[in-house]
Amino acid sequence: QKVTEASLKPNGKTPEEVRRFEMAGLPINPPANMQVDDFIELMSVDKKVLDGNIRLVLIEKLGKAVVTSRFDFELFRQTLSIGSSCKVA
Repeated sequence: QKVTEASLKPNGKTPEEVRRFEMAGLPINPPANMQVDDFIELMSVDKKVLDGNIRLVLIEKLGKAVVTSRFDFELFRQTLSIGSSCKVA
């Protein structure tokens, strides 16, 4: 599925994205003690969960996002794993 693949591929953060996160007071790095299963456990009680299924907000194209539970869960786990090990200095 085109939407899922584009949205779940980790590509790091550009300096401009880091600056915007910082300006908004948002975290840039995940908590050091968070593991993939911790993220999934927390996401499983998110308001977007429907009938026990995690739903993600994925980018279809610039300016258009979709909320879906149709995504490759293994790719999702890999993305969380890569994201939790990447740190921005």
